[in-house]
Amino acid sequence: IGSGSRMFKDKDSFNVIDLGNNFHRFGPWGSTNLDWQRIFKYPSHYLDGILSDEDLENNFNHDDYENIVEDIISALVNLGFGRSEVFTVVMKIKKDFSNNKKNKEFTVNNIVPLALKELSR
Repeated sequence: IGSGSRMFKDKDSFNVIDLGNNFHRFGPWGSTNLDWQRIFKYPSHYLDGILSDEDLENNFNHDDYENIVEDIISALVNLGFGRSEVFTVVMKIKKDFSNNKKNKEFTVNNIVPLALKELSR
């Protein structure tokens, strides 16, 4: 996240669009659940335990589309796109995934780049 999370003058918030499954690996921003001293001292031990994106996404609850859809819509609206336009684009992408029997691939990591591409046209 880096400098985007730093406080500055009238800035009191920031948005995180996690396309790398970092939330599922490390927890929410600012979390104190990780023992960073141990990680830096024994990095290979920690790295060996990290799940791949595929393993993480296979454990997601893909029946919970409403939360995924709302997370995607909120993230894109926070970037300045109109809610109605974002909703239309995301629902079209969702329909395409369903029609192609790719429901398991309907994740934030896969949808946000497609939606951004469509919204930027």
